[in-house]
Amino acid sequence: MATVSARAPLIGALLLYFVLTAALIVGVPWNGAPDEAAHAQYIEAIVTTHALPVFRGQSPPNPGYEFHQPPLFYLLAAPLWAVLPAGVQNYSARVLSLVFGLLTIWVVWNAANLLFGRSSRASALCTLGTALSPLHQGIGAGVNNDGLAGLWAACLFYLVARAWLEVPTRRLIVTTGIVAGLGVLTKLTALPLSAWAFVAVGAALYKQGERPIPSLLPALVIALLLSAPMMIRNQFLYGDPFAYGLFSRAAMISPGFTQFSAAGASFVFYMRAMAWQILGTAWGFWGGPNTLIAVTRTLSPLGPQLPDPLWLAPLSTVVLVPLAGIVAAYKARQIEPPTEEGRALMMWWTLGAFLVFLLWANFAFAHFAGGQARYLHAAMLPLVLLVGGGLARTRTGTMAAVLLGLVMLGLSLANIFVWKTLV
Repeated sequence: MATVSARAPLIGALLLYFVLTAALIVGVPWNGAPDEAAHAQYIEAIVTTHALPVFRGQSPPNPGYEFHQPPLFYLLAAPLWAVLPAGVQNYSARVLSLVFGLLTIWVVWNAANLLFGRSSRASALCTLGTALSPLHQGIGAGVNNDGLAGLWAACLFYLVARAWLEVPTRRLIVTTGIVAGLGVLTKLTALPLSAWAFVAVGAALYKQGERPIPSLLPALVIALLLSAPMMIRNQFLYGDPFAYGLFSRAAMISPGFTQFSAAGASFVFYMRAMAWQILGTAWGFWGGPNTLIAVTRTLSPLGPQLPDPLWLAPLSTVVLVPLAGIVAAYKARQIEPPTEEGRALMMWWTLGAFLVFLLWANFAFAHFAGGQARYLHAAMLPLVLLVGGGLARTRTGTMAAVLLGLVMLGLSLANIFVWKTLV
């Protein structure tokens, strides 16, 4: 009975996420997520040809423009797609993303318990906050490789935490290699994050008096063995182990800095638009779909327009409350300095989250395509733990966290019944 009570926040979070995300799966029309139909074409191509599709430089929205993606998600979705009738296949692939979202919540729960202790208020807030995130629900309700990539990213942050707060065992090292290899097989952005995880675990080994390179060698070999077939194939087909160059040349269709400059727009105009893009990304991460960019008319020659009060209230909540949690977490470190290992972990987590932010910035620099908060989904675990841990320290912070949770729930319901769209 005590075990069930201790796991009540986890059970509640899983049920809440399942119900809300399942409602999105059923209620949102097909292709309600970015590139959803293109991801489905990848699965269909595997089922039809019994081979991985070949990317031929198609630009969006031409069929096949996602064929450059690593294959793991699509291979996992293909068996059900092959046996189910048309019309049901799409939903089976969406449900697969839901499963990955559930597993991500379980990883967040374990990471929160590691940092804050079991049955702590912070662990409950972090776990429930992940379940209530409209971004996490949207990714879990669509056909995409972001859900699986987010799961591997959460696992890497968790493994780095265990390496620093516990003894980095051989099992942990091998697991890091497996997760890194599977991550690279899922989404290209997992490659730099996997490299970061290897360096972070290596630093933890060095702190323990171990030799990092020999200790990490088994994990590096495993990661390479898992990802090498894909990279060799890509090198043979595209002259690039990740097919990134060919895709980048094909996908330059939305205005970024270069396109703004070529059109004669001023630097001030671009920076003003980027500031609103950052705000829209914050909204998308904690609040919901990337509709804020359209509502505020970010690219209007007259400048962005403030949303009406109906938008301003939830926007303020989903931006200011997480910011307050981050400030509270920082102040807590000044009042109660963590252990040396805890400080090192926070440094490595900050570097990992900043790396994800740089990947988002690289995309935003090249393509001005809305907030695109889904590109920050890989940093959900450290961000949620930072915000939840900071808010849980005081009664006022806890009340603010409850308010944020209620707003996110309201936005989730609005998305299910009104907006009917995904991230």
